[in-house]
Amino acid sequence: MIIRNSASKASIEDFRDHVARGLGPASEVLFNVIDVLAIGPRPTSPVELTLSPLWGYRWSNLYTGIDRASQELAETIADDDWLQELRKQRLAWLASQEKIEVNPAAGQWRVRILDATDYPRPKTETVKLGYVHGASGMCLGHGLSLLSERVGEGSWTLPLEIGWIPPKSNPIAYGIAQLEEFVKRHGWSPLQVLAVDAQYTVEPFLNPVHGLGISVLGRVASNRVFFLPPPPYPGFGRPRVRGRKIKLNDARTLPAIDAKDQQFSIRKSVFGVILVLPT
Repeated sequence: MIIRNSASKASIEDFRDHVARGLGPASEVLFNVIDVLAIGPRPTSPVELTLSPLWGYRWSNLYTGIDRASQELAETIADDDWLQELRKQRLAWLASQEKIEVNPAAGQWRVRILDATDYPRPKTETVKLGYVHGASGMCLGHGLSLLSERVGEGSWTLPLEIGWIPPKSNPIAYGIAQLEEFVKRHGWSPLQVLAVDAQYTVEPFLNPVHGLGISVLGRVASNRVFFLPPPPYPGFGRPRVRGRKIKLNDARTLPAIDAKDQQFSIRKSVFGVILVLPT
């Protein structure tokens, strides 16, 4: 069996240098925290973290470093702070790396992913909690919104941004704000497509994201209903605002096939939505 290295020692050291430059205040302490958490074993308390053989400071430096860094964080994701600098350094490192081969099935598209996940922390007292939907249903904890990019073969992705969803917000509203700020700071190539799950393929999300110039590839529920564009105005009566109804779970209502390959049939655009269905 042939084993290929996924990254050279030089590229890893280069990545660490970019991260260190972006950490801002107390960067040495914060970087030591990252090493301890990344290498493990995973500590269950701050005290256990400082007992790790990798920890190179006094136990009190952990609290001092985190406190210094937190005081210099901005109030919102739209403001500049050391965390924004860390994101810039990470994206700069990613852009400097050798590009992975594009999957032939995806053509020239580069895939980015937006998704939300839960972090169950029902006993947390220092951060506001909310009910977050996860694999085990609704639970009390933190909601996280992750914007990632495919960086290797298979399903390897690198987080570009991880944001905490406030309890009064939701994945759709926060995801829109996250994308707006990301596009404003870093731009978005026409060849980059955003892959999303079914909860995002709704009008309140798709309309603002389409306005940002982002192409979206998403799943939809089988019971969704679409409408074809309205027919030409016949010259009398109220003009129709919708055309024929399309039910995804009723093949009799589907429009004619525009293109076809071995796996999928592509049907005409419906108000900016292209239906790609199994043949």
